[in-house]
Amino acid sequence: MPKRNSGRTTLQSLVHHARKFDAVGLLLLSTGVALFLQPFNLYAYQGQGCSSLLVVSMLTIGIVSMILFVIWEKFFAPVSFFPYRLLLDRALEVRRLLTLHMSICKLQCLEQLLQVLPTGCPGP
Repeated sequence: MPKRNSGRTTLQSLVHHARKFDAVGLLLLSTGVALFLQPFNLYAYQGQGCSSLLVVSMLTIGIVSMILFVIWEKFFAPVSFFPYRLLLDRALEVRRLLTLHMSICKLQCLEQLLQVLPTGCPGP
């Protein structure tokens, strides 16, 4: 396959692709989700439990980051990663919640299966 010349420098290509793939939106969303979910695994290891400063700050920064993602997508994103109209769609929200619920149920069933099986996997 022949190499195509875009006429851009390396820095210009980097900026172009960062805009095209909405790098700011991806960074805000992935940081927000990670910082929101991480405290649920860490609170048991903290001396103060859920009232620990680490847990509260991670939850707060995660929620703020996800809110900033919505604001970024609505007002500032040159190319939208997740269209704002889909964020307001109730049918899509119900689908997301049902998918999350079914994923949690599958994980619980898998955990129970692994507790029952002596080797952790079925087989002869």
